[in-house]
This record gives sequence, C-alpha cells and structure tokens, in this order.
Amino acid sequence: MERTTEMKVRKTLPVLEDVLVAVISGPTNTKFQTEEDFFKEVTQNVRDRASGKRLAPITTISFASVEALVAVLSPKRTELLTAVRKQGGFSSIESLSERLGRDRAGVSKDLKALNQAGLLNMNEAIHAGHGKRIEIMPTAEKMRLELVI
Repeated sequence: MERTTEMKVRKTLPVLEDVLVAVISGPTNTKFQTEEDFFKEVTQNVRDRASGKRLAPITTISFASVEALVAVLSPKRTELLTAVRKQGGFSSIESLSERLGRDRAGVSKDLKALNQAGLLNMNEAIHAGHGKRIEIMPTAEKMRLELVI
C-alpha cells in the first residue's frame, strides 16, 4: 500500500505568513512552534511512516506566534469554524452567510483565510440548475489547540 504525505507551506495572504500546514489525513492538531521545529516534526513523521511505523493520522497547523494565531482566528472566523463544524458543512457561501447574518463578501474573505490556514475545506461543486457553488466542509471533527512557550 502506497502512502503519500503532502506538506504545504502557505504564505499567500499577509496574515498567513507565519502559518505552516502539514497534512497527513486525519484529525487536526493546532499548535505554536517555530518553523524549524515544524519541519523537524514533519521530517520525523515521514521517516517513521517510511520505516513502517504506524502513526495515527493527523494534520498539524503551526502558528509561529500568538499574533499569527490571533490574525487567523479572529472572533468572526472562529464563529465561522464553529458553525461549519456543528452543521457538518454548508452547500454554499450564501447559506453560511445567511445562517450567521453576515454579508457574503465578509464571509467569503474569512473563509478564504481559514481555508488557506488549513482550518476548513472549500470545494467547487456543480449544483444542477444553480451552476457552480463553493461547498464548505470542516477539516476535522475536532481540533486541539496546543500552546508551548
């Protein structure tokens, strides 16, 4: 059985300069760590998997500082994450913005930042008679935040 590990470093939005994402499908673990520690951990996980050691699947999202976390997880964005997780997903940005009583443009901007950080998934889907829509799905059922200072 072939195993693949996908590592993504996303720096496309100014807010996300200090957010690193390693995806090894499974639950999400969010924590603060230096870029050096992030790559050491990912490298060790890849070595462990290559040697046949079984590891629980996990997605690690590391914030280099508290400021980077706060820039990504504003109160409005946290509200979006909570709504998506509780609902199990939304069929469109419009349905999510209606649920939260927010304008579509603001919700769309916040969703893009959360997607870039790896905290939720956005997928284009074709809906018969309605054209293309963006479906929003949670990355994981549960997320754990770990702060190491």
